[in-house]
Amino acid sequence: MEALPVFAERTVTAINDLEAEKLTPKDTAALKDIISGIDPDTATVIIYATAFDPCGGKKTLGGANKKLCEHILKCGGAAAEFSLKSPRELIKYIQKLVSAEGSEISEEAAQRLAESCRSDLLMIKNEIEKLSAYRFGEKISLSDVNELVSGRLETDAYRLAREISEGRAEEALKTLDGLYGMQKETASLIAVLAGSFLDLYRAKLCLISGRSAKDIEEAFSYKGREFAIKYALRDCAKIPIERLRKCISVLAECDAGVKSLRTDDRVLLEEAVVRMLR
Repeated sequence: MEALPVFAERTVTAINDLEAEKLTPKDTAALKDIISGIDPDTATVIIYATAFDPCGGKKTLGGANKKLCEHILKCGGAAAEFSLKSPRELIKYIQKLVSAEGSEISEEAAQRLAESCRSDLLMIKNEIEKLSAYRFGEKISLSDVNELVSGRLETDAYRLAREISEGRAEEALKTLDGLYGMQKETASLIAVLAGSFLDLYRAKLCLISGRSAKDIEEAFSYKGREFAIKYALRDCAKIPIERLRKCISVLAECDAGVKSLRTDDRVLLEEAVVRMLR
């Protein structure tokens, strides 16, 4: 923070996941002194939290995090919360954007769009521009979204997990082929596929134990991904938990094989998919 810019007008320092509550009094005092001495003409400091909730589950900051924020504001800095939209807020947001483009969209279609884009606002905006151009002045239907919205790795992997769990071999192998058509590496496909099976497994445990979707969201940090829980709870009802456990075990073996064997990665994953289908 104290370094002078050499080949640029200013320096930028980024600090990720600074938990003020875990700092010693000595370190807290040192950090505040550094912040107080920042020259706004030559330096910018960005402190951002992505892996923990600085509010501790409450609506506002508290304790040491609040005191640090107050010090930053006192020194001329600013604080902002970039909160994720809830599914209900996201649907209304999509409908508003579509209306501004001169079209309209049903709540069901808006929900599918949000799900397909994994709540990514930038991708949602891009897809809305495409859909609105296709149905300018008309209503965008659910079938329009299904046909025109680009597939994403996570959503296609979840569909593949559901097809495997339900024993739909032909559809599962076609979906897997489509995933490879996106030029994805096998390791990344295994990772997202395992994540999809974990969504289903957690949802199944939730149903068995009589817990709620809220319990899953809080225990496994699904904030902003509530759609994933909703569909996992819907789709896991008829899937035996033993089948889900076996599929996760097969994927773990496949992941180890991809990282240690010389066999073609795609062959290993296709073999794993066939084993899971059986």
